[in-house]
Amino acid sequence: MDLLELKESFLSENATIDERYRKALSLAIDCLIDNESEHQDIPIVLASYDPMLQQQVSHLLKQFCKKAYPNSGISFDANSLFLYGNDLESCCNYLIRHMRFREQSLVYLADSPTGFENLPSGLFHIVDIDYKTTTRYRNTMRGDTPRKALQKEYSSDDSLKGLFDLVSHGSAIDSCETSDAGALLFEECNACILRPISAPKGAKFSEKLSIESSDWEKHACVALRRYQSRECGDGMSWDTSDAGWKNVEAYPLTDRLAIPGTEDERDCLIGLVTMNITEGCPALLSTVWIHPLYRRQGRFKDLWLDLKHIYGDFEVEQPNANMRAFMSAMG
Repeated sequence: MDLLELKESFLSENATIDERYRKALSLAIDCLIDNESEHQDIPIVLASYDPMLQQQVSHLLKQFCKKAYPNSGISFDANSLFLYGNDLESCCNYLIRHMRFREQSLVYLADSPTGFENLPSGLFHIVDIDYKTTTRYRNTMRGDTPRKALQKEYSSDDSLKGLFDLVSHGSAIDSCETSDAGALLFEECNACILRPISAPKGAKFSEKLSIESSDWEKHACVALRRYQSRECGDGMSWDTSDAGWKNVEAYPLTDRLAIPGTEDERDCLIGLVTMNITEGCPALLSTVWIHPLYRRQGRFKDLWLDLKHIYGDFEVEQPNANMRAFMSAMG
């Protein structure tokens, strides 16, 4: 389960908590999503004058972290961090001494985020929990601009937008719904754009996809199948409907790629294998397509062995010359 799925499941399990607590917990988890996406380990500061809120949110965040990182060996206990001083030098001196004498933590508690404005920008995630609003941002040194640039809250409701993070469609994705996403991906194919398709931030493609899979995953698979149609003249009619996915099991091939203009890396779809599974009939390998830049790297060879283990002696639908050569080589 990826972080975005785990976040939604965990929030659902704790649906009865106070809304202020839920919001703070959600934003704190989003800081973890940013860390994973950017290969960072930036600490999180829960800033609030409400000690009960701090205690409850930090406890829930600890439980989430133990589920997300079960083999990390980290306690995820929250430590208090009060930065004394009114300038860069004094705050840095205090922070260094604090780190020397106390165990380093992923989560810190502070009354106010003000002291962190005396530190170099970007050292901490701040979850600023006020009585009326709760926001998150990276600490920004006083005098730097922009100050307190607010960061978004991640949700599966915005997952379709994540499909377009490798390209720019301007305002067309501001309110990206299922039909909008499908239309944009169809336009890309007609424009002969063949690209890896990114997962939403915090999400990863499942090992196997089916009719029950999320919309964004099915849209990505359908788009990649259209790319195959540019080479083979077949596949433009597949869609994300239940009829299109009936008896279909798809296996995505992915790579972790940088998102241009950001520090993010995402799980991106670069190839796809589909199997047709009909009761009473042998499994049928229907399609295989890998982005041209990722071919001849042995990616399908590894998956082929897995498919043999799962489906046994499945059939291959209308293999072309390349596929026949591959099957011969695999014995």
